[in-house]
Amino acid sequence: MGRRGGRKVKGKGLFHEPKHKWLADVITIKSIRGARKACKKLLNALDRRKYGRLRIGRKRALQIARSLSEAANRVYSMLKKENLKPRTRKRLEKIGEIYESAADKAYDVYHAKFVRKRR
Repeated sequence: MGRRGGRKVKGKGLFHEPKHKWLADVITIKSIRGARKACKKLLNALDRRKYGRLRIGRKRALQIARSLSEAANRVYSMLKKENLKPRTRKRLEKIGEIYESAADKAYDVYHAKFVRKRR
């Protein structure tokens, strides 16, 4: 990172405390089924512009898209570990694909519905 006041500032890295607790409660890396369920829930929320009582505007739509993308990145970084069992590796690869495709869809929805077009 950069320097602040003469000292080197450390970044948070990829694994840190969640910034948005409501998204952290939905997104899971434990199972393929849970990942699919989380993606379906969040993409549905983007389409409806509502998640429970939360209204989803431009900021929250971008939060959803970024968190799905970050979940995929976390899974892919977990795959770099060498001592994973083949079954676990296969499961993580599938979960990564699920989150990556959901992130692409979320960004498409974000750009279509929430970003103002310039004239």
